[in-house]
Amino acid sequence: MEVGTICQRPVFTIRPYEPVSRAAQLMGAHQVRYLVVVELDPYARPVGVLSERDIVVRVLARGLDPKAVCVRDVMTPDPTMVRESDFVEAALLKMRESGVSRLPVVNVRRELVGLLTREDALRVSADDGREDRDFMDHGWQVEEVVPV
Repeated sequence: MEVGTICQRPVFTIRPYEPVSRAAQLMGAHQVRYLVVVELDPYARPVGVLSERDIVVRVLARGLDPKAVCVRDVMTPDPTMVRESDFVEAALLKMRESGVSRLPVVNVRRELVGLLTREDALRVSADDGREDRDFMDHGWQVEEVVPV
């Protein structure tokens, strides 16, 4: 199955020059733990990602003022991304190799179109696995069991 068929849309985004306090407000208002940082040229192209953990570790734990720190100063730049035409299994492998649980999804022009979470990808993979097991369990008929 292709990533584009299961990714979350819309994606909550923020610009790199916004203060971290604005990012925290967006996360709270939309009950999300992750924002994709985008530049508009004229379409939204991912340049980074910002998680709640980034805010806690890179801003609050250091005693910095969230109103005075820009997103670009604490975001994770150049995020690992997947294309909407990539297969879910390839995306899961990319997540594992990169040590991340979310991937921005882009189209062929590298424009942001969605967000893929590990949970969504695993749910689809688990469903595919169950179908394979069902086929294996019910696709073959055993006519007789012969003791060896």
